[in-house]
Amino acid sequence: MWPNASLPDYSEAERGFNAERLGKYSEAADWYRKAGDRGNYQAQYRLGVLYYDGQRVTRDYTEALRWFQRAAELGFAAAQYNLAAMYDNGFGVKQDAVEAMHWYRLAADQGHVASQEHVGKMYEFGVGVPLDLNQARLWMQKAAASGDANAKQWLAMH
Repeated sequence: MWPNASLPDYSEAERGFNAERLGKYSEAADWYRKAGDRGNYQAQYRLGVLYYDGQRVTRDYTEALRWFQRAAELGFAAAQYNLAAMYDNGFGVKQDAVEAMHWYRLAADQGHVASQEHVGKMYEFGVGVPLDLNQARLWMQKAAASGDANAKQWLAMH
C-alpha cells in the first residue's frame, strides 16, 4: 500500500523507473539515489531492491537495508516488509526477531498480505513475540481473506 505522505518531484524517480525498464540498472540506481535523497520513498524502495537483488549493481545488503529503512520509516508497506525480512533472516544486519516483527506488523496493519502471513507465523511459533495461537489464527485469517494460499492452507490444517 502507498502511504499518505506526499511525494517530492517525480522526475528523477521516473527517470530511474524508465532506466530500470530498459535494463540500465546502474543508471537507474543513480536516478533512484538522487530521488531517494530528496525523500521519494518509491525511489528509496527501488534502490533497496536493486542492492538486495544485485541487479547489475553490486549486491550490498547494508545499502539495501539503509534504503529500505528510509522508505519504511516513511510508511511504505513493501519497504517495511523487505526490512522485516532482512532482520528476520540476518541479511545486512544482526538477526533480530523482535525488530522483524515490528516491521512486519507495521506493514500487516496496512494490509500487506505477505506481512500478515509472517505475523501469523511468528505468533504461531512465538518468534519475536509470545506464542499466541489466537493471534496466529487472526493474522492468518486476514491473509487468507486477501487470497494468500499459504494462509488458507494453514487455516485448513489448524
